[in-house]
Amino acid sequence: MSTSTITQVPMFNGSNYPTWEVSMKAYLCLQGVWQIVSGENKQLADTYTETTCTVGTGENAQSQTFTTNTTSDEQHKEQTEWDQYDDMAQGAIQMHLPTDISLTVMKETSEKTWDCIAKTYGRPGAAGKFAIFCEAITFTISDNVDLTGPIFSLMSLFSCLAGVEVTFSDPIKAMIILAALLISWDLFCATMLVQSNDISPTDIIPSIADEYHQ
Repeated sequence: MSTSTITQVPMFNGSNYPTWEVSMKAYLCLQGVWQIVSGENKQLADTYTETTCTVGTGENAQSQTFTTNTTSDEQHKEQTEWDQYDDMAQGAIQMHLPTDISLTVMKETSEKTWDCIAKTYGRPGAAGKFAIFCEAITFTISDNVDLTGPIFSLMSLFSCLAGVEVTFSDPIKAMIILAALLISWDLFCATMLVQSNDISPTDIIPSIADEYHQ
């Protein structure tokens, strides 16, 4: 796990679900385990073959069905890998839950744990929307971290707001991203703004990545 990215996920306290959910989802995506948590990638079940045969003769003859586990070695390998990724997701989630909440929401799989947290602490009201809005417009990206994670987190905040009917236009999103960069990026931001009057995140994010890796 990337320690620099995991430290950006806040500890869940029961009242900060909107912002915690965005950061936690971003981290799980970066670790490649979100499809397991979301339920898109399901655990493979064992496969079985039923065989019916006749036991006995004459009037005593009876038909019996035998079930045989025919799961292949390759399937077992995939099941083991899935379990390992699910454990990774469970561990990441549990690391950011206080003990009292963890005892009530941790389930047998990361998908069920995530769903339980969402069901329990749920959709934000007006105060929750405002908290996400404030986090988005005051978002700051440090110079000493890989920009991929923070930008993904900020884009996730935009998606979270859109999910509760608070939307930004693409130019506004792009300007919020540029504003999140530190002062050392001012020349870069000015250059990007001069190049186009109708910028969008898809225009500037690749340029930010290129500039960072130079």
